[in-house]
Amino acid sequence: MKLSTLLVSVMAAAVLLTSGCNEKVHRRDASEKGVTTYGVNAQDWNEASAGLASKMLQNLPPPPQGKRWLIEYKGIENRTDKTNLPINLLKNKVFNALSSAQMASLIDFNTDAYQDAVYKHKMDPRRYPAPPAPGDADFILRGSVTGQRDRIGRSIETTYTFQLELTSASGGGAVQWQDEVELSKQGTKKILGL
Repeated sequence: MKLSTLLVSVMAAAVLLTSGCNEKVHRRDASEKGVTTYGVNAQDWNEASAGLASKMLQNLPPPPQGKRWLIEYKGIENRTDKTNLPINLLKNKVFNALSSAQMASLIDFNTDAYQDAVYKHKMDPRRYPAPPAPGDADFILRGSVTGQRDRIGRSIETTYTFQLELTSASGGGAVQWQDEVELSKQGTKKILGL
């Protein structure tokens, strides 16, 4: 009796010690979680933000001769229940589109880079030019992302709406341009995880 109990204990200990030690961590994709594709991927966000930035540039009036419009970035608000949305990806795509067009410059006064430029100018104004101040902006850019998930039977459709709005920095903040794009994905929920 003692021998069989000892044998079972040793075998259980061996199983516990060896199980999982050499196994690779398995990451589950959307299809393994029960939904084939209900998430919107980075390529979708890239295309949406590039498209909106392009439309905004097409609707901006031409800047005065030899000047670029200065657009103050006030943020893209995440109004969804998802905390992992690529807000910085959206922001960077809009920044890049505007700077490559050489028609407007987008500035975020709440970044470390801006604070660093202010500090450098303060320490050595001859070497570092003064960065724009918040009151220097011609326009203000704000945005938001909203989301909705609908279930119809085994189908799930996720829709995100990415909206940007450009307002005048002076004259009461009149809306100069506003547009949105919807990103939708549809998938099916598997039965019993099979």
